[in-house]
Amino acid sequence: MMHEVLYMPTMARKPFQPSNGTEGMIFYAGWCESCWRDREYQETQENGCPILAGTMLHDVDSEEYPKEWVHADNGRAVCLGYAVEKPEFDDPDQMVFELEAT
Repeated sequence: MMHEVLYMPTMARKPFQPSNGTEGMIFYAGWCESCWRDREYQETQENGCPILAGTMLHDVDSEEYPKEWVHADNGRAVCLGYAVEKPEFDDPDQMVFELEAT
């Protein structure tokens, strides 16, 4: 299945941070490469995904670490902000994410 990086049931609902560059690139390839949030950066090197940037700027234990990178109920690493196309919102600041077991 696409997007499967880890299977760690004991980590369910805890923040996800890749343990090394290889794991990070696998996660990036499965999630970020096809997500609208990072598309402009991939094409122009400008305006990258703030979720991805936040995971590199902040420690996983920090309040600033993005809440979107988590382990789902089954322990698999997921990005709750993932979307192939930009979602339509009534309010541009409205972002609703659901934690789903994949």
